[in-house]
Parts: sequence; structure tokens; C-alpha cells
Amino acid sequence: PGKPTRIRNVEERAITVKQLRDLRTLLQRLTKVGLLKNTGEFSKKLGTYGQAIDWFHINLYQITDEVIKKVIPFVDPEGEHDPNGSGRRWYSWVELVARKPQKATVMMSHWWGGRFNDFTTAIDRLVEDKSFSINTAIWICTFANCQFGEDFGAMLLESPFIKVLQHTVLTVHVVDRIGGSLSRSWCGLEIHYTIETEADLLLYTSAGRVGSSYVSGGPIVEAVKAWDIRKSEASDPPYRRQILNYIAGVDELTGLKKTAAGALDMDDMKRPQLEGGTEEPRDTVAPARINGETEFAYEAGLFQRHGQKFEDLNMMVRLNVMKGIDTGRRARGFRASSMAERGMRVSQVRTFSAKLRATCPWSKEKTPWWSEDFGQGPLQYEDLCPYMIKQYIIHTIKDKAGSYMEMVSDGPQIPQHFVEYAWSEAWHDIMGAIEWYIEASRLPDSAVVLVDILATDYVNTTREERASQSLQALQECDNLLRVLSDDVESMARAWPLHNMECAARDGKSVYIGCKTAVMACSKPFPSGGWVFGCFDPEIARRFSLVDVRTAKCNRQVDQEYVQEFFKSGSDQCEGMDEGGIRFNARKMLWCAGPMLLHAAATDDDKAVAELAAVDGLRLNSTSNKGGLGETALHVAAGRSSLR
Repeated sequence: PGKPTRIRNVEERAITVKQLRDLRTLLQRLTKVGLLKNTGEFSKKLGTYGQAIDWFHINLYQITDEVIKKVIPFVDPEGEHDPNGSGRRWYSWVELVARKPQKATVMMSHWWGGRFNDFTTAIDRLVEDKSFSINTAIWICTFANCQFGEDFGAMLLESPFIKVLQHTVLTVHVVDRIGGSLSRSWCGLEIHYTIETEADLLLYTSAGRVGSSYVSGGPIVEAVKAWDIRKSEASDPPYRRQILNYIAGVDELTGLKKTAAGALDMDDMKRPQLEGGTEEPRDTVAPARINGETEFAYEAGLFQRHGQKFEDLNMMVRLNVMKGIDTGRRARGFRASSMAERGMRVSQVRTFSAKLRATCPWSKEKTPWWSEDFGQGPLQYEDLCPYMIKQYIIHTIKDKAGSYMEMVSDGPQIPQHFVEYAWSEAWHDIMGAIEWYIEASRLPDSAVVLVDILATDYVNTTREERASQSLQALQECDNLLRVLSDDVESMARAWPLHNMECAARDGKSVYIGCKTAVMACSKPFPSGGWVFGCFDPEIARRFSLVDVRTAKCNRQVDQEYVQEFFKSGSDQCEGMDEGGIRFNARKMLWCAGPMLLHAAATDDDKAVAELAAVDGLRLNSTSNKGGLGETALHVAAGRSSLR
């Protein structure tokens, strides 16, 4: 950038679509070679200090600390003091990259803790839906406010957020993947003011607009339905109180510390203070705040006296957002003739997982479906495995015949995507891999996936019938996703390996996922890349070493069947295919990319040499590139590795 443009009016510090994409490109270049690292004080508390930041997880807090607050002083060391006398130290990111004031067209309401990749993808969807140009100016507080100190004013109407809302006609609230933005008080204020002024309000996720076919159900939509401004938080409790006062329609300074003249008494950082300071009384009877702390007595009283005001806002938000969603009626259930008709929509799988989480923790005393096989307990959501969840499903179905899918659906749903996993894998990891796969494949909520534990009738079928039906269901699918954790024993289960080979022989697209990423094995994702996320190189290494010839089943008859299946492929090329050698070789090629990139990053020339010696592996193959298209050479050069 050239000389910065000092822009006095905060509402004219919007960032254009092109400028935002340029920043995204800069961050991708920094992260793909490991040049951007955590150096802030907060990272020390998290134990991530000094660690490289990857593109798929970087958030706006990190961008502020590691880019904005470092780049601006570096490129303009003389610019700390405004020559116009505003009193601000340095300036905003927009003032660094803009050549003139840029008046906001759209106001983005969001949470800083969400993934920046998801945030910019949501904006890409908005730009496409609204046919915005690259010069459309979008107001994003992180880039519009001066991160070295911005005057928020004493009253909310003086804050940058309300000033911008007074000049825009569209507010877009971005819901991150954990729904963090739905719990932020400032976001609640922005939504309230938008509705109050009858401006347009849209909700977006990285998949698209809430209410579209891409986001029509599941936990995110349920979270929107349950949104309650009273269950929101702000980093500074005084701001939360001020915002709740404003929404309740009372003097917004009530309950805040004031001077003798009645003005707001600000602290050294120019922030409001609670009237009672550290001795602010609490209400131990009122519901606890979402951060686990006891509610302040003032807020508890405010909710009681002005509850209808808050309920009205909650209802307006729900109606505004849900008007485009066909909520439908409750499923009546049906009976399917086979597992091949028991796929579940993405939204249904997400809803099941959310309901499962809500049942936790499990314990012997309080869980009706408890089994002695579960151990001592208690069990948290992260502890649950499919063999445990089977008991929960059987209990849930009770006297209803059939599978879980048949209980929550109205008719057959033919799957396109087959999810393969070992029953000893953690369900939390399985869902993590599924979510990465959904995002990388750009699947809508209506996409149908086959998750066998949800599609199996455990009452009316034998083990042999279930195995046969599972293979029939696989035949209906175009794609297979194999989920992996770091447990070698789970990786070496014979049936999942058998199904991977079935898919490969039939020419289906094969993908391998873990809780941090997913990678394509036979054809790239719609973006053109072969990896989405940061695939764990140790998982890739361990899986590459699994020998299908020694894979295990619980029953000897099954193990003999699987071994014979792999041997049956040897007729076409005797010797090479004997005992599954061909599958082992193919698996090594699938896993090579993450291993190669890790070797380049850690200066492991021995590992690179070993990979280079693998038959059929080309080090410069596009399938060995990382999630941002980085090659091993990129990574090595960026980290000064491989002398």
C-alpha cells in the first residue's frame, strides 16, 4: 500500500470485496508456508505460543494480533500520531489499503472467534446471491475500527456499529460453525437496531444463506430458532448491561458508574464500568449466564421487569430468519425395504448428533441404555463410540420397528455418499470428518449420506443380512468417505478396508477424512484441490503402513471372507495383487501428500527420500499438494528446510 488515507467517519471505512479478497490471498500465502505464528499473550494461555497458524483455523483475533497490529506500524512507523489531531494511534486496516473514503453498503455482524475462511466464504456466497461487484463496500468492524484504540463513545448511538447501521439498508449476520455469533451481545444490538429501523436482515453461514437449500435444517437452524438476547455475552460486562438497557427501553446508563455530573464514568481504556465495581451483587436464584457465572442482580431484575421487550426481539428475529425455511411437520416414519433406501439428509445427521450431545454425560445411574461394556463412566460426548451409540438408538426406537432413519423420515432416501468407519472410532471424530467432507464437497443440507449405524435395523435383521445390505447401499453411492483417527487398531479393521477396495474397483470417488481435514484420493474436490483442511501427517503415516493382509475382524469367518476378497483381484495381474499388495500400494499413494508436506516442513530429508522411492509416486503431483495448493518445495522454501 501507498500512503494511508485517514478517514474520519467510521461509516466510510468499509472494505471492498476486492480488498477483502486481497487480504485473504495475503493470509493464505503467509499460512501455507508456515510464516504466520502465534505470538500474543493469549496464545501462551492456550499453549499455542510459537506455533504456526493454519489457514483453515485462523480467526479475526489472530489476524488482528499477528497481522493488523504488526503490519501497520511496520510499514508506517511515523504514522502513530494523526496529523489531523484525532488522537488515535495509527489507523484501521481499511485506511491502510483504501485510497479514498469507502461508504458502507452492507453491515456484517459476526463473531471474531469464528474461522476467517468460513467468514470470507459466507461473504462470497452473499456476493454471488446479490450479484455484488468487487467494488461493493462491506463494513467489517475488525478492518474498519482502529485496533490501536477506537472511540466507542459514551452512548450506544455514538458507537461505530450504530453509526454504520444508520447508513446501510442491509445487515448480514454470519453464523459461525459453533454458533458463537448468536451469543454475542454486540451482535444482538446490531440485529435489534436493524429490525427496529426496518432494514433488511439476512443470516449466512459458510454454506450459504440460512433458509436456502444449503442451510435449511440442522443444529444451526435450531440454534437460530432458540436465539435469546438474554443469553448473550460481551467481553466487557458493562457493555452487556448497557446493551440490555437499550433493548429494554430504559436509560442505558442505569446500573453503570457515573460522575457527580451524571456523565458516564469511563476507565483508563475509555470503557464503561459497572456501578458496583468488583462488589456488584449477584442473584444466585436466577439462571446462570452462558459463561457459567452467576447472573448479576441488576440484569436478573431487568429481565423480570422488561421480559416482554426481550421476548418480542427474540420472536422478531426468529420470524425474520425462519420465514424462508419450510419447517414442515414432524416425520411420521415409514418402513424401507433395504438399507439402500435409508440414507439421511445432512441436516438429519447433524440434528441426530446434536440430540446425542444433549444426552451427555452418560452414567450408570442416570442413563437407561447403559451397558456394562461402557466401563465406569461417566461418558462425555467426546467419549462416545458407535458401539455405545447403538444402545442409545435401540432405546430411542423402543417398540418402533426398523432403523433410526425410518423413525425420523417420511420415505426412502437413496444415498450418494457412503461414510465408512470403524466402530471403535470416537463419534466426535466421525462427525468432524463428515463436516470437513460436506464443506469441501459443497454439499447442501439436502444431500443424502449413508451412516450405517443410523440406517441399520438391529431388531429384525441378522448380522449376515446387515453386512449384505450395507454392500447393496454402497453400490448406490457415488462416493465413499473413510474416517480415520490416530488409532492403528481401528485403521486396520478389515471391513472398512474391504469397502474402500470395493469402491475403488467400482470406480467410485474415495476420500479419507479425520477430525481436522479431508483429502481426495481419486478425483479433486470442486475447488480443484486434493486436501481441505490440515490433514494429520501422523494419521496418514500410520494408515499408509496398515497391511490389509493382516487386517482383523471380530469373527474368523468374516476375516477369511475379506482375505479371499482381496486375493480374488490377483487374477488380472498375478503376483502384484496377491494378498492385497495392490491395495497397500494404492493406499500409500493416497497418504503420501500429508507425509511429504510434513517432511518438508520438519527438514526430514530421510522421509522425503523414502517417499521418492515409492513406485508410482511423483513428488510434484497435484494430488500431493496441500489445502492451499502448496507443494513440498513451497513449504521447504518458506521454512528454510531441506538444505
